[in-house]
Amino acid sequence: MDAAEFLSLRLAGESRFPGVQVTFGDLRCLDLRHAQLTGAQLANLDLRGADLSHANLTGATLRDVNLRGAHLFAVKCSRTVMVNVELSAANLHAADLEGAQLTGIRLAVAQLSHANLRRANLRNATLKGANLTQADLRNAVLTGADLTDVIFERTRLEGTGLVVANSGMRAWSRLVAPESNA
Repeated sequence: MDAAEFLSLRLAGESRFPGVQVTFGDLRCLDLRHAQLTGAQLANLDLRGADLSHANLTGATLRDVNLRGAHLFAVKCSRTVMVNVELSAANLHAADLEGAQLTGIRLAVAQLSHANLRRANLRNATLKGANLTQADLRNAVLTGADLTDVIFERTRLEGTGLVVANSGMRAWSRLVAPESNA
């Protein structure tokens, strides 16, 4: 479906879009709170400033999507694939990105506190200046990621095998030690 049809359905109150395919369009500042987008295919979309708080994008694929400054509070994106996605300055507080494929994604100055990024692939991602306070990155892949000025306060990093390009890691001494029952 094209972006205009998707927008029309959403403005009419529709919130269930499982498996939908939406391409090419300007959906800036669209209210997608609580939308069900499981397995969706989203490509070539401008969603800057959109509100996807509490939306479910589990298993979705996003390609060439601009979500700069978007609100994704407590969004469900486990097992989501994102290719060439812009999430700089986005709010992903308490987001569930477990097992997501986020290779090369841009998350500069993004808010990721309390986010679940366990087993996420963040290879070559840009996280410069991001806030990862109390985020869970256990067993995440961070190879080649730009972690300059990232805030790692009480962040879980066990099993990451951290190999980073630019590592200006603030609050490194406050990383949570592995627990015997974790």
